[in-house]
Amino acid sequence: MAHYFEAFINEALARRRRIASTIGPLAQGWFDLALLGGVVIGSVGLFAYPWMPWAAPWGFALPFACAIGHGLLDARRQTALARGDDSEKVQERGDFAAVLWGLGCASAGVLTFAYAYLQEPAPPPPAPTEEWAPPDSVIELDISR
Repeated sequence: MAHYFEAFINEALARRRRIASTIGPLAQGWFDLALLGGVVIGSVGLFAYPWMPWAAPWGFALPFACAIGHGLLDARRQTALARGDDSEKVQERGDFAAVLWGLGCASAGVLTFAYAYLQEPAPPPPAPTEEWAPPDSVIELDISR
């Protein structure tokens, strides 16, 4: 299991370097910020207004779904390499799938936030009445000592 996580972290760092070499380090920073920001706003952003967590409770599962998805993608990559598949093709497929999964998770986060934000807040509880009075049909009793 330790080997899996070591390979996972090494591949994630190498993937980040490969993407940065393709789009440039500044664009890589903005890309990372957009991916993480989308996931964070879809979960932590739900605390912006009191009705939002109740409108989209699945938003709190987004970070876990994103992490589990990346873990499964890397498990698939490691299995393909263990089978002896071409490492360059496995690397390309893995990069594409990881970027696509990250964009999907970020988009889901933004859409979850927007959905929750646009929901109608719960109506306020009714205002208390002046003072409760019994109905006219009730018998009044005066007991004194």
